[in-house]
Amino acid sequence: MTSGATKLGVFLKNWNGQTAANVFLQTAYLLLLSACAKEFLVYENSQELTRINEYEKKLEVKEIDPPSVEPPKGPEVRPSSENAKEASESKAGAKDQRTKNSSATAKAHVDKKAVKAEQEKKVTKKDNSKKEQPRLPEIESSEGFVGRRPIEDPFRVGEKVVLKLSYFNVVAGDLAIEVLPFVEVNGNKSYRFRISVKSNDLFSLVYAVDDYAETYLDYEQMRPYNFMISVKESKQLREVRSLFDWKKQTSHFWEKRITKEDGVKTEEMEWKVPDFSQNVISAVFYMRAFQMKPGNKVQFHLADKGKNMLAKAVLVRKEVLKTDLGNLRTLVMKPEVEIEGVFQPVGDILFWLTDDDRKLLVRIESAIRIGTILGKVSEIKLGEGGGELPLVPDEKKFSF
Repeated sequence: MTSGATKLGVFLKNWNGQTAANVFLQTAYLLLLSACAKEFLVYENSQELTRINEYEKKLEVKEIDPPSVEPPKGPEVRPSSENAKEASESKAGAKDQRTKNSSATAKAHVDKKAVKAEQEKKVTKKDNSKKEQPRLPEIESSEGFVGRRPIEDPFRVGEKVVLKLSYFNVVAGDLAIEVLPFVEVNGNKSYRFRISVKSNDLFSLVYAVDDYAETYLDYEQMRPYNFMISVKESKQLREVRSLFDWKKQTSHFWEKRITKEDGVKTEEMEWKVPDFSQNVISAVFYMRAFQMKPGNKVQFHLADKGKNMLAKAVLVRKEVLKTDLGNLRTLVMKPEVEIEGVFQPVGDILFWLTDDDRKLLVRIESAIRIGTILGKVSEIKLGEGGGELPLVPDEKKFSF
């Protein structure tokens, strides 16, 4: 099995996060092509591996408390006869005060409306020129957005999609894509996205994998603050951190990697990035915010490990996909990438997204030198608010 490991080493050495697809595929290669092993690599100072002080200092993350529920009111307490008069007077006084407050509030409301209307008249001409400008950045489609926000938010807290990864019909493990509860990052409300890969018990006898990656995406600006990758496998331990500084328009990257062959290796770099760039984790989610129609361009800046790229997704076809959950209407997308204006092929890779406002990733297919790696949906949780999947009664095909 050493030949597979050698190919894997070359693949990982040359991998620079060129597309979001590689986030999935590098792990799939690890699952399916590596040398035999039976347990996770053990490192004495594993806690030091995960500690990157500069990263932790610049990223302040707080949990957002769920909305408080007002407790039900208890039974009304009626005053005794000797206090009835006093209570009556108190109620009358309170009523008069409420009336005065109500009148004052109404007047203030009217005044505010009048002031706002007057202000709008004054700035209408100035704003018209701004409204006609395309959404930033200009390379991105503005259809379906108001400013940077999508009109239909595709993400729901609690959302989870699980794909079974297989090679030659042998299931190796699960790939999970999740939307976790909102957090506050450096004072701003943010999405929290997670992607994880774990080998099943049988394949762990060959190669054990328990990896995950997370990123925080600003709710209003739809641009990432960071990403982190934690790799725990039979042949390597690896921790990656990346931070975006949008005031300076820079990205900072740290990596610590441990293997039996090479021991501990570290890498660090900082470089300039285009505004609103995504990272290799946020890109998997961000592409779902776009309107995917024939002729539409789904493209955005992507930055990773010292390189700035232009990520694209092309709608190949619409397809009714047969799954264990039913027949789903899907959009079949092919990723592309440009580096410094030069088109870079990313292999024969296809994504299947549900054909609805959610655009859930329900299938991945990647042809390799021998065979094809598949990721087939096995579980979907729609998260808060629920909803329905775009199911169809049969497998009939439909076109644009």
